[in-house]
Amino acid sequence: MEISYWVIGDNIRRMRMEKGMTQEELAEKALLSPKGIQKVEAGRSGMYMETFIRIAKALNVSLNILAGMDEMEEWEKIKWEAFYIISRESFKFCVNVKN
Repeated sequence: MEISYWVIGDNIRRMRMEKGMTQEELAEKALLSPKGIQKVEAGRSGMYMETFIRIAKALNVSLNILAGMDEMEEWEKIKWEAFYIISRESFKFCVNVKN
């Protein structure tokens, strides 16, 4: 799944407005400049992961929601669940072998 800066920016703007925040308030909470928030929301600027995390924390939402991945396809959920189970079982095996 490819995610565009425009989609992320639109999600940030929508979440900010739902929470009744101005761009200035979001910028202050995320320790960013209002101009930076404006560019990100307009999809005119990419961002470092640290910036993305700061904005998500300031809005109190997950990175997945901001990226527009709040509803994963069913096959993706199954894939991640399988990965978790395999990882957990591999860990148990390694612990048992060590003991």
